Amino acid sequence: GLEQAIAGLGVSDGPFVAMLIDLDGFKSVNDTYGHTIGDGLLVKVARRIEDHAPQGATIARIGGDEFVLLFSACRSPEAAGELASSIIAAIANPDPELNSVRVG
Repeated sequence: GLEQAIAGLGVSDGPFVAMLIDLDGFKSVNDTYGHTIGDGLLVKVARRIEDHAPQGATIARIGGDEFVLLFSACRSPEAAGELASSIIAAIANPDPELNSVRVG
């Protein structure tokens, strides 16, 4: 889990990346569609993050609409920025099952 990932990164010699991902506007999804749909959407968001995460990365939900992504450092700060941009773009794509509801 998350605690093991943090402990593992703490013992390694190299730097690591911790990305905090906070979904804007998620409360309105729960308010409009209910918690069951909201929970399903959170699972889909987690899968989208996972699909773009580097191999060996750890993703964890740390709050109602917050995730953290931990992994060994990228080859450059620019690469980390590009990864963050691709994750943001993946999350921002509307969910077809909810008729273009967006979170991100």
